[in-house]
Amino acid sequence: MFDPDAALDEAIAIFSQHGYEGTSAAALTAEMCIGRQSLYDTFGDKWQLYLSALRRYVDRSVATQILALRAAPRALDGIAAHFSVLIDDACASSRPAYHQGFRAAECIELPSI
Repeated sequence: MFDPDAALDEAIAIFSQHGYEGTSAAALTAEMCIGRQSLYDTFGDKWQLYLSALRRYVDRSVATQILALRAAPRALDGIAAHFSVLIDDACASSRPAYHQGFRAAECIELPSI
């Protein structure tokens, strides 16, 4: 059965490895184990999928890091907690590239609106 959340997690992994420009629709459908039409029916187009994946990544990863930074009474303790979360996540991952960041800072041209 198709699980859009699991498919979105797979999209995060492939976008993390190859960026937006370096990820083809064929690579996405192969990694997400869905047909091309399912990709478009569920997520719209590649750009909308990228934005959804980016939102999910930020919600999960960055929010956890910010909580770790804010949790301690001293800034230095917060920084230590932040790095502890990063190290724990990297060690627990079967996909190291996922934890190198989402590559959201890459240079891509935004579509005209």
